[in-house]
Amino acid sequence: MRNSILGRQVRVHTGALVEDSIILDHCDIGRRAKVRRAILDKNVKVPPDAAIGYDLEADRQRYHVTESGIVVLRGERSKVEVTGLVV
Repeated sequence: MRNSILGRQVRVHTGALVEDSIILDHCDIGRRAKVRRAILDKNVKVPPDAAIGYDLEADRQRYHVTESGIVVLRGERSKVEVTGLVV
């Protein structure tokens, strides 16, 4: 971990490197994965040996990359069910 902010219940596995990033709640960074200059939304799972923020052209094909080179990964959202609602 270098120059990064981690949310609650973030799991960083053995050998993973996270630098200059913001990792929101409930993310999972796999073994030996590398994350640099990225913002990970809630519930993002980075697979083992993945590299995010190291090849911006490849990242642009899968994620949003800002003009300044920050990679943004959208997380999975849990569904909210409203029961017993009377309108």
